[in-house]
Amino acid sequence: FDFGALSNELDVAKPMLQKRSLATIIDLYQELNPFTAFPTLVALIEIAITIPISSTTCERTFSKMKLIKTTVRREIP
Repeated sequence: FDFGALSNELDVAKPMLQKRSLATIIDLYQELNPFTAFPTLVALIEIAITIPISSTTCERTFSKMKLIKTTVRREIP
């Protein structure tokens, strides 16, 4: 990221967004996404949205995979 560009975008976006009530980061994304003036800020928000809050999904996936592998090993003659 270009931190200088991000700083400039934040300086411009902050006064514009203070007048609106944005409850979630999704609301912020929907507010800024149509504007082409904030590409760095929008990219940062997109990254923040896609990062999982917890590792529960990953842990469940590995748990299921372990069960499948155990079942397959039992069936091997």
